[in-house]
Amino acid sequence: IIFLCSSDCSMEYKKANAVMSLCEYCKIEKITREAKRINNKDCFFCSDGCKLLFRHELSKNWGKHCHSCVYCHCVSKKLVTAQYGGSVEEFCSEDCRSKYTIFSHFLNPKILNNNYSCSTALVLGNKMYKTGY
Repeated sequence: IIFLCSSDCSMEYKKANAVMSLCEYCKIEKITREAKRINNKDCFFCSDGCKLLFRHELSKNWGKHCHSCVYCHCVSKKLVTAQYGGSVEEFCSEDCRSKYTIFSHFLNPKILNNNYSCSTALVLGNKMYKTGY
């Protein structure tokens, strides 16, 4: 995995290293502008326009669906909703909803301030989240 400082640096890296993929919308192999997981498939787009047109077609074909899961940021035909703090959140699965519930519970500032020192590491699933330094 390579981490870059901005989308401009990312595009320069992709151009210099010929990082190409087949655009999910226009079906032309071009430099990848963005990748998005849609219904358990990695989809690549060459431009914001292609991504927008693809999402518009998805909405027409699927109707009500998960536009971007709050936990994993995937787009999914399945839609699970839950209310958190007065707002309704969208999830792609019960599994993501459950993980988000646990994650948001442990990162609640009231819980952290009352029960953990600032150097405590929380282990959630397979990931470790450091709560302080």
